[in-house]
Amino acid sequence: MWWTEDRSAVRPAVFGRSMDKQEREEATAFVLHTARENDVRFIRLWFTDILGELKGFAITVAELEWGW
Repeated sequence: MWWTEDRSAVRPAVFGRSMDKQEREEATAFVLHTARENDVRFIRLWFTDILGELKGFAITVAELEWGW
């Protein structure tokens, strides 16, 4: 479990299984709430492609909201 500042528990996704609809909705609400609460302007996403090269890009919180 992870804990937020108000001591509410946040259960991370378990590798090897998909989150169900309720878990996705809770995770989405948590991420958007945390981004707004902390005045986040950009989210930087990093990953490796299939050849192992590091790739990355940034999105705004508005783009994050639109994507969900």
